[in-house]
Amino acid sequence: MCGPYDAQAMPSKHPDLSRETLVLGDDTAQTVVRAEQCDALAARHIAHVSVLDAAAPYTVVRTNLSGAFMQVCLGGEGQTLLDGRWYTHKPGSVTFAPAHVLHAFHCVPGKRWQLAWVRFKPESVRSVDGAMAPTMTAFDGRVLQSAILGLSAEMEGAADPGTCVVWVDVIERYVARILEPLQREPRLVPVWNAVKNDLARDWTLADLAALANTSEEHLRRLC
Repeated sequence: MCGPYDAQAMPSKHPDLSRETLVLGDDTAQTVVRAEQCDALAARHIAHVSVLDAAAPYTVVRTNLSGAFMQVCLGGEGQTLLDGRWYTHKPGSVTFAPAHVLHAFHCVPGKRWQLAWVRFKPESVRSVDGAMAPTMTAFDGRVLQSAILGLSAEMEGAADPGTCVVWVDVIERYVARILEPLQREPRLVPVWNAVKNDLARDWTLADLAALANTSEEHLRRLC
């Protein structure tokens, strides 16, 4: 579910969604730290973190997102695809794309876009199928930006493992602050997945309660 942000139709100005795409452009600057470089990120099942200042033609299309992706708009604006619809992503908001979905975002000609993001590994609990829905909600990402830049500076300097753990802990705490209120009740995950995979079935309350391993009355309260 997405927040109160303008959804748009899918005009031709948006990228082709049928193929994987990564276009950086000549006017895009990116700071990135990857798990392959940083053991503290790998320990938290975070693939990489990044801060980006981008301009058109910057475009990303992932036809089957392998790990969940959280992205905070710090300034400017761009377009983000969530749950099959395009949204204008503006400052003070964060988007979350779960794993195994079509995911895309791109800059708008004539406008810059400043972002910070956290990309999770497939084995992360954030990437569990059905644990969360695509979401856009309000969040001030400036502290998250500072933590990512602090981690990057440490990796470029002393690369002290203990200091890196501290920076990653700050990143993870802000991730949790954003995402934990949005996570689905764990017992409902197999329910959502089963219904999604068999929409034609005439599901009964008893069927769904059995999937959640709970009583019918308690399932009503969980939902």
